[in-house]
Amino acid sequence: MSGVAGGGTSRLDGTVSTHLVRLLVDAARRAGADEAQIARTPGTDDALLRDELNRIPMSSLVRLWELIANARPGAGAGAAVVAGGPARPPPGGSSRPGSPSAIAHRPTAPP
Repeated sequence: MSGVAGGGTSRLDGTVSTHLVRLLVDAARRAGADEAQIARTPGTDDALLRDELNRIPMSSLVRLWELIANARPGAGAGAAVVAGGPARPPPGGSSRPGSPSAIAHRPTAPP
């Protein structure tokens, strides 16, 4: 059984985080994917990606992977995405205090 307790489905089903989509948008650009094709992918505009509480359709994530694979044929596309990570706060935006990305990006004191 998938979804939430009681057999229902969650509103999160079939969606992904803006953090993950930002990571793949950046990777697609680095790979040389066509900017117009990236822009036509639902959920990839900066206004939506700026809010970390937004959810993006899974189909958009799949489309971004296709763009990356087409722009960077052969082995290594996934490794190139990982090399560009981690997902970071949106450009021009800031993470909400206490959010996972804010916690992950908190400066640490030197040892």
